[in-house]
Amino acid sequence: MTMKHKEILWLLPLLTFYLIVCIAVADDSYKGDEIRYAQYAENLTKGFYAPKDTLYLWNGPGYPIILAPFAAAKIPYIYAKYLNPFFLFAAMCFIYLLLRQYITRGKALLGAYLLGLYPPFLPQMPNLLTESLSVFLVSGFAFFVVKHYKTSKISFMIIAAFFAAYLMLTKIIFVYVFALIMLTAFIFCLWNRRFVKAVLICFLAFVFCTPYLFYTWHLTGKLFYWANCGGINLYWMSNPHQKEWGDYRPKLMLWKDERVNHHLPLFEKLKTLNYVERDELLKQKALENIRQNPGKYCKNLISNFGRLWFDYPFSYKYQRPQTLFYTFSNSFLLSAFVFCIYPILRKIKQVDVEIIFLGLFSSIFIGLSLCVFTYSRYLVPIVPALAILPFYTFFGLFEIRLKENK
Repeated sequence: MTMKHKEILWLLPLLTFYLIVCIAVADDSYKGDEIRYAQYAENLTKGFYAPKDTLYLWNGPGYPIILAPFAAAKIPYIYAKYLNPFFLFAAMCFIYLLLRQYITRGKALLGAYLLGLYPPFLPQMPNLLTESLSVFLVSGFAFFVVKHYKTSKISFMIIAAFFAAYLMLTKIIFVYVFALIMLTAFIFCLWNRRFVKAVLICFLAFVFCTPYLFYTWHLTGKLFYWANCGGINLYWMSNPHQKEWGDYRPKLMLWKDERVNHHLPLFEKLKTLNYVERDELLKQKALENIRQNPGKYCKNLISNFGRLWFDYPFSYKYQRPQTLFYTFSNSFLLSAFVFCIYPILRKIKQVDVEIIFLGLFSSIFIGLSLCVFTYSRYLVPIVPALAILPFYTFFGLFEIRLKENK
């Protein structure tokens, strides 16, 4: 173990803190999205992933694969929730080791602790959800990208691509993120040939996903098919009704709340279709809404920006105290990200290519997230990559001194 690897022992208080929070809050129940992940894990133990009759392929198998051993051994899922503190701790270790490539030990430790104590990491950590795993995958991806650029070792490129592939199988939005990054990096190759490495990492990540794509092609008859959750998110985001701001409406609410029952005819029609057909119909309706009401879609985009960063606004909901929780935390993160843009652009020739790559990675994720329904929980996975830019800028590019009297 090298000296840098021994230094991560200074991060162990973070693991202790995460374990205390998780043990204090986690229980063996699960609800909402947790039910879906548990069901997919059960399906895997029976030799299939998505049902052939409904084609319910809502998300990739990344997280259910981890849950499958618990399902097979009949181990209560509360023990699967105890993995989340270790995912987060490993993520902070990756971030520390990444920062040590550019800045001193003290500054890297400070950066790792500032990120590790980011409050929005905590609400989902005791749950059977993908946020902690995604933070780990994003951090690992970023670290191995940096290591590949620093050493040019093929092994680091392969590992970075594996992290990227598993991220795509865990959060489907990253499929589009990596596709756009690959295209953007390919164009940037005209400016700097070192972006070829970024193209190769992304391409290899898609190669790693081909077994899953072969499975979905066999199941649905459609090539390059990942999931059927995109249509519903785009539909709600395209919502043309003036008193609704592009946020998701639970199906049960449509039948119980007269304020939103104007959506009922479409959802009654969806009942007769399988999930692939539902997804296609919802995408068609969403694109029709956007073409006919582009101004309202732009308003929804602005609202979506607020939901992503500050957990506000939501249609037909009173203000909630949790909005302050996200507003306080994410205001610092957003400000730090914005304030580091100018110094990076000013010193662009001195900035390492891999840092530019990770900046593109974060920016493209945020841009795509705004186009479909999102809220603050969905920002959490990208935070490690997002935070690298301010740490790199303020601890690496900046040098602050007191002015001497003459």
